[in-house]
Order: sequence, then C-alpha cells, then structure tokens
Amino acid sequence: MLPLLRSILIAAKRESASLSSIQGNNVFYWLALLSLQPDSALIWWIALGLILLLPALLSPFAKIPEARLHLWPLSKRAIQLLRPFTQPLRRSSPWLWRAPILELRQLLRTLDFYFALLFALSATAYRLFWPDPEPDALNAMSMLVVLALSTLAQNLFTLDGSARKRWKLSPVRGAMLLFRKGRILLATATILCLALSPLAAFTAMLAALAIGHHNSVLAPQDSVPWRFSAGRFFPHGLLQVVASFAAGIAVARADYTILAATIAAYLCSLAIYGWLWEHF
Repeated sequence: MLPLLRSILIAAKRESASLSSIQGNNVFYWLALLSLQPDSALIWWIALGLILLLPALLSPFAKIPEARLHLWPLSKRAIQLLRPFTQPLRRSSPWLWRAPILELRQLLRTLDFYFALLFALSATAYRLFWPDPEPDALNAMSMLVVLALSTLAQNLFTLDGSARKRWKLSPVRGAMLLFRKGRILLATATILCLALSPLAAFTAMLAALAIGHHNSVLAPQDSVPWRFSAGRFFPHGLLQVVASFAAGIAVARADYTILAATIAAYLCSLAIYGWLWEHF
C-alpha cells in the first residue's frame, strides 16, 4: 500500500505544476492586493486553495485505467470507493454535455466560473439575510463576480485547443464568432448578479470583453480544463479591472451615458478584432 500511496503523491505533485496558470489570472492579483488586509484576505485564500487543489489531487486517480485498478491489492469495498474518482476529470462529464451551448460547457470546466459562483453565493446570502445591506457593497460584490470571470475574456478560445484552427476556416464572420464566444460570459455575469446589481455586472463584463478581445485574437494562451484561465495582467488585465469597475460602478449609480459608451466600445472592439481574426 505504501508504494501505491507514494506513486499517487508523485503524480499529484506533477499535476500541481499546471496550477501555475493562476499567476496570470486577475483574481490572483486582486487577492495579492487584498492581502494588505490579512484578516479580509484569509478566507478567500483558503477558498482559492481548495478550488485549486481538489482537481489536482483527484487527477492522478483519473489516470488509472479501469483494468489496472482491479490489479491493485485493494478490497472490493476500497475499489468501489475509488471508482468515482477514477473517471477522467479532463473529459467532460455527461451532465455537462447536456448543456445546449458549446461555450457554456467549456465555461463549466474552468475554475474561474466556480470562484465567481462562490462570490455570487456569498454576496446573495448577504443581500438576503443581512438586516440592512449596503447598496454600495452589493455593487462592489457584483464587480468581484465580473473580476473572477474577466480573465476568461482574454482567452475566449481557451479550451478549443486544436479546434481553434478550424474556427479560422469557418464561414462565420470574426465579429460574430467573438460575440458568440463572449455572450456566455455576459449572460453568466448578469445571472450570477441578479440579486445584486445585474445591469452593472453586464456593463462591467462588456468592458472586460472589449479589452480582452486583443489577447483572445492576437495573443491567446493555452489553458487546460479544471484550472484557472491563464492571462496577462500587465497591461491588459489591469486595464480590464480598471475599466470594468469604473463602468460598472458608474452604471450602478444610474449614469447611463457610461452604459451607452461601453456598448459602443464593445461593438467597436468586435468590429476591429473580428476583422483582425479574419485577416491574421
């Protein structure tokens, strides 16, 4: 049994190397800044660690062939307990493939979504159960949900892999393709913030996408399922955070000229980077 455990630990250590994608994620830099107030940051570092480590620890089990599992010196009961963890985590589960949209299925296989969901659930609980929730706090929490999803806007083709080349041969126009890839982020941010500030979240996500199109088209980065999306914080991630927070907070305070300006910037970004997608 000891050699078996040692092999699993070695495999888990190798698998943990893929966790480095968090270093280019906007959430990582937000947490680093929040760490200036350790009492506020501790709970989120713990949550981030749990979200990161669970797939890394289970992935070694997922690489065990079913036939080889029965050769291990384990009782039938132990094998039955291990079987749920020996299903390949990097392949989509059947329930994911029931989702109607390819982009939604891909989103559900990123850790960014689950961190955003954690933000949203925490904020919704505050909104529903706190005696007198602060409106400004709800707006800020909506921005944090968008922050958790914003790096995905830099990597709209993050899980397409080699299929990204096939998109180049598709008759779909570049602007429409970018819209199709980004619409699920717009919908997700808005739905997660329904109890908070949905219009502000929608606006902030528009700003994040308008800036993120640059990396998605001209400087994409490889990512793997069940990890945080890789991105570039300097300068694109920083611009995303500043622009999305500024636009979202302004709209939350009923400045709808900012909403119109953000929509215009998003449409211009679609047109420019859609053309670049088709020609480069």
